[in-house]
Amino acid sequence: MKFHYLHWICHAVMLCAILGAGIVTSNENEDEYLTQKEIILEKSYHGLIRENETLVEITPLIKVNEEKICNFRILKKPYHEIPFEIELVNNLGILKASRMLNCEKRKSYHFEILAVYCDGTPSNTANVHITVIDINEYAPIFLEPSYVTEVEEGRLYNEILRVEASDKDCTPLFGDVCKYEILNNDEPFSIDNEGSIRNTEPLSHKASHNHILSVVAYDCAMKESAAIMVSIKVRRICEARFLGMPERIDYSSGSTESLLLFPNARLDLCDISCNNENISIHTSIALKLLMLYLLLNLDVTDVQV
Repeated sequence: MKFHYLHWICHAVMLCAILGAGIVTSNENEDEYLTQKEIILEKSYHGLIRENETLVEITPLIKVNEEKICNFRILKKPYHEIPFEIELVNNLGILKASRMLNCEKRKSYHFEILAVYCDGTPSNTANVHITVIDINEYAPIFLEPSYVTEVEEGRLYNEILRVEASDKDCTPLFGDVCKYEILNNDEPFSIDNEGSIRNTEPLSHKASHNHILSVVAYDCAMKESAAIMVSIKVRRICEARFLGMPERIDYSSGSTESLLLFPNARLDLCDISCNNENISIHTSIALKLLMLYLLLNLDVTDVQV
C-alpha cells in the first residue's frame, strides 16, 4: 500500500514537470514571436529616384518573410501628398512612384511604412526618406531676348556690358550657368564666365559702325542654350572740320577760265546744334604754286548753317 502511494506521487511530480516545461516552451515561443514583430523593419530607409523613372532604389533593402508578412502599408498624413506605392515581391518591399516626379517642384519626400502580418496585425513602423535625382532637362535661358549698347571708338573697355542666363534645373550641376561663349570668333571681343563682354582692341567707326555678336550660355554639364544677339554700336569721335576739299588741284598756267577750288566743300559740325543762328566762320588756306607759297585769308561771314 505504501509502495502504491509513493508510485502515485512520483507520477504526479513527473506530470507537473512535463506541464511546467510545456508552459515555459510556450512562453518562450510567444516572446520570440512578439520580438520578431517588433524588429521586422529597420528604423529607417533611404531611397533615390530619378525624375524620369518610377522605381525607387532603396537602402537597405526592405526584406521580410512572406510566410509571415502578406502586405505593406504607407502611413499617409492629412494634406501631405505621398506619390508612392509599395508592394511585396519575392520577400522584398518594392517602392514605386505613382507618377513622374519633378525635382524642380519638390526635391525630397518623407513618410512612414509598416508591414502587415498575414493575421492582419501591423509591424513596427519605419521612416522612409526619398531624394529626387535631377536630370538635365532644361537648357540655360537668357534673361533678355537680345542686348544693345553703344561705345566710343578708339577705347579699350574693361566691360562693355554683361549678359546673364539662368537654368531651371534644381541641382548645381545642371541648374548653374558655368560658361558663356561668343560664337563668331572673328569679332574683336571676349566674354568671361560671368557674362562680361569687353573689346580686345580699340574699335573703329570707319571699319564697322555696328558689331553683332552671337552669344550662348552653358550649364555646368555643358548643355548649351539658344543663341542670342548682342549688338554693339560704335560711336564716332568727331571733330568739326571741312570735308570735300582735295589735297591737289590741277590748273594749267595761262588759262583764261576761272577754276572753282573747292566746289564740294562742306563743314562737318559732328551733330552740333547751332539753333539756326547766324555764325561767323574764319579759315585760312595755303596754296602751293610751283615753289612759291601763297597764303590766302578768306573771310566768310554770315554763313547760314
